[in-house]
Amino acid sequence: MDGTEKFQQEVHPKMRTLFAFCSIIALLAVVWAQPPSQQFEPYKGKVVPDFSFQDINGKKHKLSAYRGKVVLLNFWSPH
Repeated sequence: MDGTEKFQQEVHPKMRTLFAFCSIIALLAVVWAQPPSQQFEPYKGKVVPDFSFQDINGKKHKLSAYRGKVVLLNFWSPH
């Protein structure tokens, strides 16, 4: 057995173990670095803050004008 084969037999298992260990540590660091998820409480049964908005035709609307009706707001932006 020459030096290269001996090197491959001795070092490669150690390198694989080291690589696996470093990968696990990196994965754990990424998971722990994530900010905690925020829990938002729904406005069910509460009054929503009033605001004004403009539709795609330029007509202005106030949310309070739709009190007592079901309103679906779709916020979309191309940015």
